[in-house]
Amino acid sequence: MFTDLTGPAPPGLKLSATIDTRFSTTPTTLKLLAMVGAIVATVVALVALWRLDRLDGHRMRRWIPQNWRTFTLLDGVVIFAFLLWHVIGANSSDDGYILGMARVADRAGYMSNYFRWFGSPEDPFGWYYNLLALMTHVSDASIWMRLPDLFAGLVCWLLLSREVLPRLGPAVTSSKAANWAAATVLLTAWMPFNNGLRPEGIIALGSLVTYVLIERSMRYSRLTPAALAIIAAAFTLGVQPTGLIAVAALVAGGRPILRIFVKRHRLVGTLPLLSPMLAAGTIILTVVFADQTLSTVLEATRVRGKIGPSQAWYTENLRYYYLILPTVDGSLSRRFGFLITALCLFTAVFIMLRRKRIPGVARGPAWRLMGVIFATMFFLMFTPTKWVHHFGLFAAVGAAMAALTTVLVSPSVLRWSRNRMAFLAAVLFMLALCWATTNGWWYVSSYGVPFNSAMPKIAGITVSTIFFALFAIAAVYAAWLHFAPRGSGEGRLTRALTWPSQAPVPLAAGFMAVVFVASMVAGIVRQYPTYSNGWSNLRAFVGGCGLADDVLVEPDPNNGFMTALPGDYGPLGPLGGTNPTGFTPNGVPEHTVAEAIVMKPNQPGTDYDWDAPPNSRRRASMDRRCRCPTSSIRRGFRWPAPTPPGRSGRANSPRRGICCPRRTTDIRWWR
Repeated sequence: MFTDLTGPAPPGLKLSATIDTRFSTTPTTLKLLAMVGAIVATVVALVALWRLDRLDGHRMRRWIPQNWRTFTLLDGVVIFAFLLWHVIGANSSDDGYILGMARVADRAGYMSNYFRWFGSPEDPFGWYYNLLALMTHVSDASIWMRLPDLFAGLVCWLLLSREVLPRLGPAVTSSKAANWAAATVLLTAWMPFNNGLRPEGIIALGSLVTYVLIERSMRYSRLTPAALAIIAAAFTLGVQPTGLIAVAALVAGGRPILRIFVKRHRLVGTLPLLSPMLAAGTIILTVVFADQTLSTVLEATRVRGKIGPSQAWYTENLRYYYLILPTVDGSLSRRFGFLITALCLFTAVFIMLRRKRIPGVARGPAWRLMGVIFATMFFLMFTPTKWVHHFGLFAAVGAAMAALTTVLVSPSVLRWSRNRMAFLAAVLFMLALCWATTNGWWYVSSYGVPFNSAMPKIAGITVSTIFFALFAIAAVYAAWLHFAPRGSGEGRLTRALTWPSQAPVPLAAGFMAVVFVASMVAGIVRQYPTYSNGWSNLRAFVGGCGLADDVLVEPDPNNGFMTALPGDYGPLGPLGGTNPTGFTPNGVPEHTVAEAIVMKPNQPGTDYDWDAPPNSRRRASMDRRCRCPTSSIRRGFRWPAPTPPGRSGRANSPRRGICCPRRTTDIRWWR
């Protein structure tokens, strides 16, 4: 216990406290041995499954494929952008309380969520926060604590460029526009959501790893990659309920994996194949219950459901409603990542249904990728919270979807210029919708950022209006092409004027990435030398303490405190008054009711708003009606001196420049 009392304790002073230690548990020796045994047994089962896969006589040629050994200019651009954003970029909305949980985990004895659920443990979704708790032993600087998200972003790009895009077909791999689309959409979907301590970046990586392993299992007709995919999906789900996106990847590839299982079953039987799969799916339990018991995990789950937020599945519309509000949750940056993914998804579905076969595009992996996104949207309905920041888990699969759609809307697939212009119009409309809000970022990340509380404008015209006008022009031109002869719009001049229709997705995403980076750079320049995210992270390399270097703190809060005038005020002091109520240690009632607020309607027969600020004529008339020694605030105004408690405000107010109309407020909570 902490107290300001000094000296010996007064007579009768005592403390009685019941400490709640139900979550402060330590695994027994038997439990530790069981966990180690489970891990070892799972490794042995996976090795045995790998040996069974080798019975077909095929051998893996290279541990590291050839395309992993190359490095391109695009790789350098993406890596540089991730590193730059790690230094200057905005953080997430929950970094403060997550860092607090990680810092106190050792002293609390477990990962307690003090912010919302009264210190109940984060389990069964807590292993990622335990990783952050270990990192606090090195440093709690922002640029260090956010390294897991940076690592996840870089690995996502390597998997996209080396595994996912080649799996979608040679047309996607060989298309520079498709590769740039994947890179820019990954960046723009990652920047607003996955640069803090929230786990959406880790979930995006886990879902992509699951998808890659499932595709590798089908490509080589092996079950070992499928077992590893189950482990990746289980650990992704163990991060947060939104880790269901990895389960969606398993579901999307379930049928081909089942065919491989049946084929292998004829050779070695069912149990040798099924046992490693079950071990892979349940190994996550050793992490979930490492420091907690089944009873405490069930209690933590009960507390979350009782306190909330725990919203029903049919309220999923709230997530999309928050996205279109003109708030930070529905800001410019947060809208673009999800809207471009949704636009590419529905466009690809329409084209793939219309065209049964598209040269250079692998239909199976493409449909499974779309199935992952659709299944994730469905599974998100059953998550207990409906926050917009969950859209950050679409960053990786959305980038792959953008690359696929870029190929599907290219001139080699959409030969009629009308269709390409229609898609360009859709992209412009999506940009107009994205810009119809503020350029807001969470908390201190918005310091100095242009238009962080207003819609962006150029010369008094909103950027949203400009994009909407461009959308209207593109839509009208697409309509003209629909009625014009089929060969219209294919000339050199027309193609030169409509070149954005060749690859609108990478152009739009690249433009937005530049806007995001420029916003943060402008904030740093405007704020210098005071606080900004970028400047704070740079100072961390030389021992800076983040926001603490710039916060102004009152060293003596009692300095300047108003003191009462001398006099006989009774036992309760100058604020007690006569017949006081509520001035006792237990004076606050258990049930309080707010006082009624009366709103006067507008006066009939008038042509002005009585609630609007007064104009000069009304101010003059009010001054004439004011019964004060000096009614003109404009003449000789000066602030009144502090009013000592125990004296009325009117008696101690200066006589010059203070208008004293009839008092209209009544403070009744003390008298």
